[in-house]
Amino acid sequence: MASNNQSNFIRQERIAVSSAIPSATLNLSSLPRRPVRTNPSGRRYESLLTNHFSCEFANNLPLYQYDVAIEELGSRSGEWFEVKGRARCALIMQLLISNGGFDPQVVVWYDEQKCLYSTSLLTSPQFITSKDGRNRLNIKSSPNQWSTNDIQDYIKGGPNVKFYTYEAV
Repeated sequence: MASNNQSNFIRQERIAVSSAIPSATLNLSSLPRRPVRTNPSGRRYESLLTNHFSCEFANNLPLYQYDVAIEELGSRSGEWFEVKGRARCALIMQLLISNGGFDPQVVVWYDEQKCLYSTSLLTSPQFITSKDGRNRLNIKSSPNQWSTNDIQDYIKGGPNVKFYTYEAV
């Protein structure tokens, strides 16, 4: 059995820790604040920049939100399983749309996750299967319904605003 003589060594004094950089006090409250922008009338306002963009819709256009899942047929099991990954889901949805999965007059958009939006009332529950039969869109639930007027009222903070989910806005 080998032994290590250094394991029994106990240092009698501590070595002081030193640094070549002198100590400096940092006063965070001394950092300059960002200037608050003003509009032409002289009123101050703040803005938030995001990766969103503005768009305009027709008045009182119905909007429907559906809970969906993109599914793929297992090659070995022969059972359907939910596809994971935004990029893969978006690719399969593009395939379904471009291959006539929806009527040409039906406008849909997909959030690459679990929601499908449309200006048309779709049958639910419903399965839309790809031409090769390996992928499908599972429209699971009855839709939540809003209109573009409801969303505009919500954004403007109108007096008759109902509660709307974040996704609708």
